[in-house]
Amino acid sequence: MKPKYPSVTEKARLDILDQITRSIEAHFAHWQDARIMPAELAGEHDRFADLIRQSDGNRKQFSLQMMAFLSLLNNGHTRFYDPWLAQLPPLGMTLHENGGEWLVTGSLIHELEPGDVVEQIEGKAVSDWLQELQPYLVGSPQSKTVQFGDWNSVFPPVLGLLLPDKYTVTFRDNADRMNELNINRSQLVPDNAEKETEGRWCAECVAYLKIPSFFQPIFEERALALLEEFKDSHNLIVDIRGNAGGSTPRALLKALMNQPYRLWAYQTITSGEIVESEQVAPESEAYAGKLYLLTDRRTWSAAEDFAMPFYDTGRGVLAGETTGGSTGQPFFHGFDNGMSFSVGAMRVYYPGGSDFEGVGIQPDITVPLTRADIYTGRDSLMEKVLGLIADECNIF
Repeated sequence: MKPKYPSVTEKARLDILDQITRSIEAHFAHWQDARIMPAELAGEHDRFADLIRQSDGNRKQFSLQMMAFLSLLNNGHTRFYDPWLAQLPPLGMTLHENGGEWLVTGSLIHELEPGDVVEQIEGKAVSDWLQELQPYLVGSPQSKTVQFGDWNSVFPPVLGLLLPDKYTVTFRDNADRMNELNINRSQLVPDNAEKETEGRWCAECVAYLKIPSFFQPIFEERALALLEEFKDSHNLIVDIRGNAGGSTPRALLKALMNQPYRLWAYQTITSGEIVESEQVAPESEAYAGKLYLLTDRRTWSAAEDFAMPFYDTGRGVLAGETTGGSTGQPFFHGFDNGMSFSVGAMRVYYPGGSDFEGVGIQPDITVPLTRADIYTGRDSLMEKVLGLIADECNIF
């Protein structure tokens, strides 16, 4: 049963808005990308204060108001969080925009198969929903599509916050037949499967390492243990697709970087100018084989911290999709009712000073996801990388 929460008093709501505004003034480091100018912040505060006074204290409505307020800053690490939103009924599907089509890549609905193309939701085109929800979405274009309808996102999919508990979806199946479903979200069972770091040998000289997250130390610790098993492999594929970050895996970086490298250059309100990163010396026992990193639009934050030095130095070959384009150490503040927010307090740049925020890390090799691959379960990106290794090593 969905937990019941009392409404939030007007005073509490206004206090939260005031605290967010003060924190933006004190810490926000990404005005270059914001939808408003610093001088407009006070006016936006007053506009949202009026909206709060006109509303009835509904918790969901207030959370959406604060999401919209912070989205004016258009920064992936500047967000409003409410644990109650994560307990709403699941959306039931994960959507992936590809060439103008919205492909189902995951589904809790028996009749809706991964690979199907969703055309309409509640009688409205998916692209129209995306446009309508822009006031809640932030960051790069690839990051916005993840926030819109991907349950593997760091946050609940925004589309699921706006849809009713019962909704209709129109989709094309594997035979391109049009179908319409009535979905009751309250009857769906969420996918709460535990993730863990995995590894295997693909061939005598090729090892594979899948790291789904850096939110808990165990993910990096398991990766380091597997790396010890794979230390004699000539080629290592590190898969960080869908890794939304956590804490920067500095120990894993040191274990894989066999040449000098730098971390991000950065800028804060207090630093003023861009501060260059010092060069990190490699460790003598670092892995010496060839590296391939698999990325996608859901590779984000600390996973981008991990990928960037390989991209910057050419130590690894990156393959897949451009990453989400947001990292840094945000200022965080929590409230007694469980709500919290973060403000992007550090703007990072590539070591040479070029823009990263809202841009992401572009792969050396791009392999698009296709409907046929989803239906068959084929991993064309993995096949592409294994083919490159085979050509170089005369294996498989």
